[in-house]
Amino acid sequence: MSTSVFDSLEMTPVLLVSALALVAGLVYRYLTTYPANLPPGPRGWDCFKQLMEAYSTSKLKEKLWSWAEQYGDLVFYYSLGAPFCVLNSAKVTRLLLTDDKYKLLTADREPNFFAKNFWYNGKDMFFTKYDAITKRKRRIFHKALGMFGDGVHRFENVVGEELNKFMAGLGQKENVDIQIDRDLARSLKKIIYILLTGENTDDETVDKLEEYDLVTNDVSNLDNQIILTYLPFMRHFGKFKAMCDRTSTTREISEKKIFYHVKKTYVPGEIRGIVDIFLQQANEPGYEFLKDDEHIKGTLSLIFLAVICSAHMTSRSTLLSSFLVMCHYPEVMRNIQEEIDRVLGDRQPRVEDRLDMHYTEAFILEMQRYITQLALGSQRVVKEDIPLNGYVIPKGTTLVVNNWYFNRDSTFYEDPWKFKPERFLDAKGQLLQADHEARKR
Repeated sequence: MSTSVFDSLEMTPVLLVSALALVAGLVYRYLTTYPANLPPGPRGWDCFKQLMEAYSTSKLKEKLWSWAEQYGDLVFYYSLGAPFCVLNSAKVTRLLLTDDKYKLLTADREPNFFAKNFWYNGKDMFFTKYDAITKRKRRIFHKALGMFGDGVHRFENVVGEELNKFMAGLGQKENVDIQIDRDLARSLKKIIYILLTGENTDDETVDKLEEYDLVTNDVSNLDNQIILTYLPFMRHFGKFKAMCDRTSTTREISEKKIFYHVKKTYVPGEIRGIVDIFLQQANEPGYEFLKDDEHIKGTLSLIFLAVICSAHMTSRSTLLSSFLVMCHYPEVMRNIQEEIDRVLGDRQPRVEDRLDMHYTEAFILEMQRYITQLALGSQRVVKEDIPLNGYVIPKGTTLVVNNWYFNRDSTFYEDPWKFKPERFLDAKGQLLQADHEARKR
């Protein structure tokens, strides 16, 4: 069988140069004229070339770091004609995203290529406008997670049972190499499936959900999203076609497992899991929009994909990074073990134990700072022009939170490249309060 040249097409510098010709007219308009009082940042063709190099080498966060050093708390630039403003300090980020003056102006997330094609095109709770329907979805989302008042206890029971199975499985693998991160990720998938459907699941179903998880992480990768959002025709060629086709197929299978099977067996008034709560809520006044299955699946996607992606990506990375950190800082490992022995003894942990495990909590906070799972976050869109610090952030600008940079801000963190859980403890070894400046970052 003959193979088209496009079937093996990869995103190379040559392709990027070719793509440049296709968007030159759009880019030129933004590279030659700018609104007044924009925040500082790179301009013109030099900016464009730097971005293309960063995209093609997967070093966008390193490029934005250098711009943060050069320009300060706000960095504004155009990428393929679209305006972006990078927030390089926790203070500015909190101001724009949480202050009453600005938060409703920065609450929207416009659907990108992934959201439009694979995540229900604005009917989820993430890539959507913050409107009345979104507020109602959030209300039912929190109600569903609470599971009619006993959410924590039910969650603990489900987790405890699966943890016992996980530990028993480890006991059968003595003296053999194991992929503990993969095994933990599979256990978490089983836990979330039980909470969603109220039913146990088999390994075959977990395999299907795991494949969906993997391909979703791939297609939603920031570099891939930038390419597919601004050059959507690329979905029909090479690795992008294979990636998009797999996402469509695995999503359809996952929907059957998680949603349609539960809907088919749903009995009004009998709540087995979170999906049943959404089905029941669809009959309540003000929630008629849930009769559209896309809204329910879109909302469930936040539970499944957000948590499951965390299972495979953030939990995996955190777990492996934790082992690596403790190898390099054995005194940290000793302190955690001493606290576990003192607080837990031989029993299983409970959620409330966190209140007494100050050093372990500080370790978790320092891990979040040190490895920074989401290097570039938020991706919110400004609804109207925002005057700030003598500049104007124009309507339609996408805000990017540079967590990677300000988690290593040497003006705030002493020796930021060193792992120190003590950053989050007071002189008595107690965890700093949530409103302490160190934790608000």
